[in-house]
Amino acid sequence: MSVPSTAAAPVPPPTPLFTLRGTQASVTCLAFLSPPPPPATPAPASPASPPSPPPPPTRWLAAGDARGRVQVWDVQTCRVVQSWPAHEQAVLALIALPGGAFASQGRDHAIHRWALADGRRRYDEQPVESLLTSSLTFCRMAAAVVPPSRPPRGPPRAGGRHVAEHVYLAYPNVQEENRVDVADWGRRRRVVRTRVGPDPEASMAAAAAAATGRSERREGALLSMALIVSPLTASAETAPPVGHDHEAAPPPTDARLLLLCGYESGAVAGWRVSDGTCVFRHVLGPDPITALLPRPAPPPTSPPSLKLEIGTASDLLYHVALVDVATSDGEPPALVGPMRVAHVRASERWGAPGTAQLASRPPGRLLVAAGWDGRLRLWKTARYQLLGVLPGHTAHVNDVVFWSDPSFPTDSAVDGAVAATTATLPGTTPVRSRIPWDSSLMASASQDMTIRLWSIYPTTTAPR
Repeated sequence: MSVPSTAAAPVPPPTPLFTLRGTQASVTCLAFLSPPPPPATPAPASPASPPSPPPPPTRWLAAGDARGRVQVWDVQTCRVVQSWPAHEQAVLALIALPGGAFASQGRDHAIHRWALADGRRRYDEQPVESLLTSSLTFCRMAAAVVPPSRPPRGPPRAGGRHVAEHVYLAYPNVQEENRVDVADWGRRRRVVRTRVGPDPEASMAAAAAAATGRSERREGALLSMALIVSPLTASAETAPPVGHDHEAAPPPTDARLLLLCGYESGAVAGWRVSDGTCVFRHVLGPDPITALLPRPAPPPTSPPSLKLEIGTASDLLYHVALVDVATSDGEPPALVGPMRVAHVRASERWGAPGTAQLASRPPGRLLVAAGWDGRLRLWKTARYQLLGVLPGHTAHVNDVVFWSDPSFPTDSAVDGAVAATTATLPGTTPVRSRIPWDSSLMASASQDMTIRLWSIYPTTTAPR
């Protein structure tokens, strides 16, 4: 007589919650947005009148398509709330910015910053600011938000507030696509702080060749990059000098900024943004690096490390762990110093080459790879174990993003307010009960002209 097994059955791969269809072109990029609530209405004059309920929190998803249009979806109702032509050619990337703003990069060699209009319910369809970039290599821009290390000095700027953070934007140089410009978008005006990366006359490998005696090797085109505050450094002071006006003096580039670049040659490199110094370079293989996803190791780790998830044009993913060369000497340095590769782990081959983008669910134990074959592959990052394959799309998957706003309220009162509000809208079906507003919510975009919303292993069903 057979004894039934007590082992837990494997968790089946998730199925899409919703499929959003509202465009006539390939959906190229996505970004979840968290705009601030609209201004509060004044209290009623009559004490007998009940106070109006607070407006429900806004949950939007911005999508760019191959025609150059940007659509903003209300995820509660699964409807488009706004659509406008943002670029003359395809939208290459979208990045959410503080305050509900976002940046878009197009194949027309332009980057635009979009802000909410006065009513807080729609975006101004004229960009607040624009930059010129190069989109020849399809390399997407990258951004890092750096909070101030100390309270600002001097009088606040117009509007009665100080700058809360610095938003640094990295993008390919308009004249030399293998060089990268870094701009500070934390203020109203653009401040280009540094330019890093190889140029046609001196590749990144030339500096390494001069130090090691090896022959120079061209890196090829810059295909992917990421901009982060290095977790291997101590806090740096970024306040303006004493005696300078807070608004007039441009802020110094944060010494902890690290630019990660992936190249056509299969090499990945890190650049210290403050002076353009290359702090590490490692060749993973012959396949071009198509996606870079940095994720700081959760504390405590000894020594502190920076982990990179890397996608390539082949059917392989790489996990790279970096440590600071000087970490073993004691306290972490104030500047981004030379790094070394502690270890490299490769995934198993899956037989369908090409990874378009990578996304990691907080706190980083689950990795999702968007494949050129139209499939989403779920990986457990601890051992690069393949958990499942999501075959929902019928064409190339261009982008994948997770909802990751820890400050967003998710209690039952908010849930009820959203459900009540959506139920009163004409022609609207409330869908709030099926959308988990936590780190399991994911969206994917594809050439099949659809966006799919997923709940990727919620807390109650997440595999261990």
